[in-house]
Amino acid sequence: MMSTAWAAIIAARYRHDVTTARERVAAGSQIAMTRCGAIEYAVKGAGPLVLVVHGAGGGFDQGLLLAQGLIAAGY
Repeated sequence: MMSTAWAAIIAARYRHDVTTARERVAAGSQIAMTRCGAIEYAVKGAGPLVLVVHGAGGGFDQGLLLAQGLIAAGY
């Protein structure tokens, strides 16, 4: 019985985390159609432009995470 209760708790937390993540990335990006296909990007901050590219996997939100320091510095 105890394992069933834990499984239900873990499943509920997982669903909550996935829903939160989907809501976070559902807005704030744009799509550019290129010859190589669709590219998702976001524009944040002000001042000189900086292109931040994250590695494989993830989405535009990872690029924003990497750029937090630059955005805070006025880029």
